[in-house]
Amino acid sequence: MQMVALRFMPEIPKLYESSIKAIFNTTPFYKADFPVSGTGFLPTLDMQNNSTVFFKPTCVGSTSEVMYKVTNPSRMTTAFEWDLPPSIQKIFTIEPREGLIRGNETLPLSCVFNPNRRKKYHFRVCCLLRPPGSDAPPEKVWLIVSGAGEVGEVSFEPVKVDFETVIIGGFTKRKLRLRNASECPMHWSLEMEATGATADALANEPYEQSRAKEDAVEFEARSGVLTGGSFRDLTVILRPTLR
Repeated sequence: MQMVALRFMPEIPKLYESSIKAIFNTTPFYKADFPVSGTGFLPTLDMQNNSTVFFKPTCVGSTSEVMYKVTNPSRMTTAFEWDLPPSIQKIFTIEPREGLIRGNETLPLSCVFNPNRRKKYHFRVCCLLRPPGSDAPPEKVWLIVSGAGEVGEVSFEPVKVDFETVIIGGFTKRKLRLRNASECPMHWSLEMEATGATADALANEPYEQSRAKEDAVEFEARSGVLTGGSFRDLTVILRPTLR
């Protein structure tokens, strides 16, 4: 038995078909044709949404995450690496950053957008593709990133809540609407702070007494998330224990 090694080195991406003539015992009478075929390919990725990842409006200082899928349309494993400049890494990240994607495999990518100013963002990031272990110049595919940084706009309705007179030991309730007028989701939390004459009076009282007066105001919820253009109705309760 004789083992023969064949090397296939395609120059362009296409299907190659040919045959090899083998002569045995150095005589043309003993010859055979062996068909050979192979496919040359260039590493590439198929991407969603015309190679674009869209982010909903995002508040400055917060993040939005989108799961984005890419597919290797060939039958060959491809090594990939996302080339993100340092300036882009401050506002956009993608994971996994590098790795292998097998033939016909679909890979989910975690794309995170973190805007640092109020503006519309539209830029491209490059993915370098090579056969595994190859030092050949990489093929490049581009992903378009589109999003907007927003500044939150939260308001109270009404802006002032009057409980009127409440008997010590009793309680009264009022409704307060928290509205997000911006297009982006917002995390919110409520804190109590005395102002003006009330702050001065509490400052001159013993700690336990001033604390009891501050704790007399209760909120149905003190934190949460408001989606863009939405509102949350809250119940505020005054339950005085001291005059």
